Amino acid sequence: MKTTLMAVVAVLFLSIAPLWAGGKSENKTTQPAASQPSAASQQQTPASQLFTGDGGKGRSIAIVAPRSTGLAANQNYLPVLVQGEFVSNFANYSAISVMDRIRLDEQYAELLSGYYDENAREGMDLGHLPPTDYMMGGSITRTNTGYALQMNITRNTDKMTVYSYSSTFTFAELDNLSGIRRASLDLLEKMGIQLTAQAKTELAGAAATNHINAQTALSHGIVAQRTGNTIETMARFYEAAAADPALAEAATRANTMSSSIRTGSIGDNIRNDIAWRDEWIKILDDATKFLQANPPVAARVIYDTELTQGNIDYNRRTAEFSFTAQVIDPPEFSTAHLRMMADLNEGLAATGRNNLWNLSPLTPGNVWRTNFAINVNGELLNNTGKVIGQTSNRSHGRSVRSSDSGMTTTWDNSIQRNNSDAPFTLSFNVAADDITDLMTIRLTATASNEGIVWDGVGEHSSRRLINYPVQVMTRAEYQNLLASTGGLKMKLSRQIVIEPILQISERDLKRAENNVKLAERLMAASEEYTRKNTKMLTVEVARSNNEQNVNLSYRPNLADGSGLFLPLENGVIDTNNYQFPISVALLYNYGGTIEQIIDIEPGNRVQIEPGTRKQLTLTGYVSVENVYNAALIVPKGWFNRNNIRVGDEIRNERN
Repeated sequence: MKTTLMAVVAVLFLSIAPLWAGGKSENKTTQPAASQPSAASQQQTPASQLFTGDGGKGRSIAIVAPRSTGLAANQNYLPVLVQGEFVSNFANYSAISVMDRIRLDEQYAELLSGYYDENAREGMDLGHLPPTDYMMGGSITRTNTGYALQMNITRNTDKMTVYSYSSTFTFAELDNLSGIRRASLDLLEKMGIQLTAQAKTELAGAAATNHINAQTALSHGIVAQRTGNTIETMARFYEAAAADPALAEAATRANTMSSSIRTGSIGDNIRNDIAWRDEWIKILDDATKFLQANPPVAARVIYDTELTQGNIDYNRRTAEFSFTAQVIDPPEFSTAHLRMMADLNEGLAATGRNNLWNLSPLTPGNVWRTNFAINVNGELLNNTGKVIGQTSNRSHGRSVRSSDSGMTTTWDNSIQRNNSDAPFTLSFNVAADDITDLMTIRLTATASNEGIVWDGVGEHSSRRLINYPVQVMTRAEYQNLLASTGGLKMKLSRQIVIEPILQISERDLKRAENNVKLAERLMAASEEYTRKNTKMLTVEVARSNNEQNVNLSYRPNLADGSGLFLPLENGVIDTNNYQFPISVALLYNYGGTIEQIIDIEPGNRVQIEPGTRKQLTLTGYVSVENVYNAALIVPKGWFNRNNIRVGDEIRNERN
């Protein structure tokens, strides 16, 4: 770096020094005269529900990450997290123009790049940046009592510290953003922003979970980017964008990274083809190792907290208590991880050399290709916290594969019921003297298996032990999760064709028996009617025990043109947790004739009575009772709106 340019850098950072060293102090709320329009790019539209007055419109600020002292290595993201939340809060809760971090980073990177000559005017001009009215910075210091946060806002015209904030937080208060939000509230009010009661309540409380997750992932991504870790940068930016789509910076950084990767430009500055291939091998191997180090959830284990008393052994003075548990499919793969694999694969294809290089694309199957068993372990605690019983289900194995969307049991593609997630019973034998009125179940579960795992480049394999996370929750917690996330998506869906049948009167049918031309006309009319009125429907299929129990519960709606195939093994349709009314076509089989159509409102439990159908015997047709085996559920009124009636045919099931 040239001497003169280094001097510019020194001057630039000296202008920030008062923020860290204290400088002059003048905690007043007077507003300076409006500056010339700044380069700040994160201008927010004033929101009347968050502040009154002008909200600080016409003023601008650049916010830099605070210095850190005494932080552990795994806490190196905290300064960036603090910076990001201040940027978000000032942008959202005021009309102050906040310089976005992407532009700020680019400017400092350009200034320090060595690109400009010693006396280049362009480089010297960068020394005048950032062109804002205020600069915010400070420090985070780990102490014996917590984490001391000191933030100062300096007026750039005279380097005067005009507003400051100081407090000590726990790590949790920084990590969950609550401490930073309280600091933002204090500083915004000191700057004269007239916040509404709603804004004060929001800033005084905890941030939404998805926002916390997004800011945390984003800060980890920025740190990874600065250290040159391409794969973690991708993953964290994509995680941030998926967690909170409203966080514009996350979306911008993710899209920029995605565009760069998809061009295949990784390593294209290496003109040696072998070296370029080596670079891609490293990238794919790094991606595979990252994904294997951050595996998807293998399964969910849900259990009932109610204990059932069983046999009493009077000689041994013990009693048996049991409860039921169930291993069900987990959530789908992280969209961030799927997006990362897709972008890397597109970038590899864009090189035009993937076949020549013999490099295979990344898929969930070759990254997490292994089968394993779910081991469930339970403990029973009495009201003193003493463990009074233990149980396990280590033989509860199940073959699991990774599909394109998530971990799932190894099902075929048929619509037949699958019982791999049927509830099972776990039992405790408890000494009578240890039994108390209140006893608590504590359940844990693990999933791991040593298997052949490819390194992502199609040339090597090794045996590695991958430990997959397993989510454990009570049935009530699972139901609350479904209610908060909009229900359960079925693993299998397919398209079906419903062919309306033209209703022909008995009289015309009788006449057609002896009138060929009439029979031909009726047949042609029937075919034309079916052709014009045939409807296509996309249906999900509830096959597993859990899917059938939950079915459409907690979903906010069922889209027009979609439906659900539901087995009726117990002859009941329960809409107690439905949010919308439905129409139901009752069927003897998954395909064939619609036998009956009924409407059901939410909040009902309807017992479906057996139907009757004509059956040919030696003495002619007789009516026999037949149990309905399946139901096709659609939004209420869909059958009527589409002229679908009893007697119409469901055919041509397609994947």
